[in-house]
Amino acid sequence: MMRRGRPMRRISILSTALAVASTLFTTTRAATAQQPAYRNPRLSIDRRVNDLLARMTLEEKVAQMMCVWNEKATKLVDTNGNFVSASSRFPSD
Repeated sequence: MMRRGRPMRRISILSTALAVASTLFTTTRAATAQQPAYRNPRLSIDRRVNDLLARMTLEEKVAQMMCVWNEKATKLVDTNGNFVSASSRFPSD
């Protein structure tokens, strides 16, 4: 004996699943579109590095090269949180 409501229930479940999948896909694409290129693992390393370097200030690049970024609060910034220049930290004689 065949139930009448069963085919409609399958269609309802299928349409709900498609709606959920579509929403997830759209949300994922929107999040990826808003994400900076340097955080996108699908892009090449060169593209990611170039994007990140373009976003960094000169002071941030120097701090990375000096390997003191984690200690910036005590070594690179003044009491107002502004980067101090190298000339003020290391005055010439």
